[in-house]
Amino acid sequence: MMECKAVQKRDEVYEMYKNVIERAFFSNRNKLSDLHCAVRRFGGYSYKLKANPTIEECVRKMDIVKCQNDMMHKNELKKLLSKCCNHQLPKNNTLFWDTLIGTQPVDWNREGNNSASYHPVLFRLHHAICDGFGITQLLSVMLDKIPYENQDSLESHLEKAKEGSPFKTVLHQIVATLYAVVFNISDILLAVLQTEEPNAFRGTTLSNDEIFTMKVDNGEYFRKVKHIKSDLPHASFSGIILTAFSASFKEYFDTHVHDCPERINLIVPYLRKTTSLSRLPQIDADHVSLQNSFVMFVLDFPLITKNNQLLERLNLVQACALRSSTSVGSKTVYYWSKIALQVFPMFLLALADDLLQATTVLSILPGPGPVSLAGGKMKIRNALFWIPLVAKMGKNPLLYSIYSSSVHSAKFHSDQLF
Repeated sequence: MMECKAVQKRDEVYEMYKNVIERAFFSNRNKLSDLHCAVRRFGGYSYKLKANPTIEECVRKMDIVKCQNDMMHKNELKKLLSKCCNHQLPKNNTLFWDTLIGTQPVDWNREGNNSASYHPVLFRLHHAICDGFGITQLLSVMLDKIPYENQDSLESHLEKAKEGSPFKTVLHQIVATLYAVVFNISDILLAVLQTEEPNAFRGTTLSNDEIFTMKVDNGEYFRKVKHIKSDLPHASFSGIILTAFSASFKEYFDTHVHDCPERINLIVPYLRKTTSLSRLPQIDADHVSLQNSFVMFVLDFPLITKNNQLLERLNLVQACALRSSTSVGSKTVYYWSKIALQVFPMFLLALADDLLQATTVLSILPGPGPVSLAGGKMKIRNALFWIPLVAKMGKNPLLYSIYSSSVHSAKFHSDQLF
């Protein structure tokens, strides 16, 4: 959500944002070349081909919604985003990305700044290009060159972003392949023979339409995390977040479903570089590393505890994460996502995707400090990442935060997707 100075005409808002994208991604097409390629398929395999898209193809306006006072409310915004996220990508749905901006203002959290207008921006990027770390780097390229506290130096960032040695990478993939040869067949057979557990977040069928909904949290989730941290000072950050997430899901089921499952199957994408995202320096296109370096853990995630105590919940979550790191399921998922994806044709990968049984995917990305675009004319107020509907999962909640300078006074801003 962009906060813009008041009395901006619709065309001016669009042109400002288009100029930001053009400067960041189109000033030199040899940089970030994946953004200027389209996907082609032959013999069951996909490959990239240079496409030379125009800035107008990649940066588009959202539809205008008929509403009172020409200002969208949040329910109207949700419907508009649900429609936009299902649009085809440019070049007949072969380009890897695009972005849409709403030129119509939204009735957002003003907090006394009644002179500003708020405009939604949707940035869609195919996961074949990069993971969340790559997306955050692209965001950094777009930002104004304004430093913030606790920022990594460029040298430190590049050291964290680079991949490991080729020898270690190849050796690790050989070991993963051997492991998959031994266990993959039995794991797939077990998945076929097992009765599919009902997904707690959906009915028997899916419409294949994505419905965008969100909750703008004005501090409740942050206070929950802070409370856990104060009660359990020796707990790890990931343990605290997962404990809060488990407690939040329990509250959700108690409020809306009244039949809370004891456990759910949860996939958590894990990125070793995530800890540096909140200190990401402003970089240019030369320093962006577009790649998928994440791994996925499959968790038998606990929701119900005997005494509903924080320490008990934390211990259950940590034990669950420890089992997952060495489980056959997580190693099988690693093999299919890192190695088989590059080797097997699409129809075999589709079969493997159908066997993936999980209630939901959880992704947590720490955000940067207060940031803006277009020389301070467009401030980013809230940002939310989400993964499109995959496999048989009915909901994909994600948490992404942009830290406010007033975080210590509980005016913490984060968007949650439920």
